[in-house]
Amino acid sequence: MTGATAGVDATLDGKVLSDGQTSLTSLINNQSFSVQAKALPFENTDSVSIRI
Repeated sequence: MTGATAGVDATLDGKVLSDGQTSLTSLINNQSFSVQAKALPFENTDSVSIRI
């Protein structure tokens, strides 16, 4: 996504709104997000940390 970084992007990334029993979130700086924008171009070495 244009303008996205590897860090927290306040206008692009979405914090987790619900903390139900089951959720899959991405982690940015050890914080849970339900939406994580990724910078372009994607590289085959890119990784996203997740929490279940």
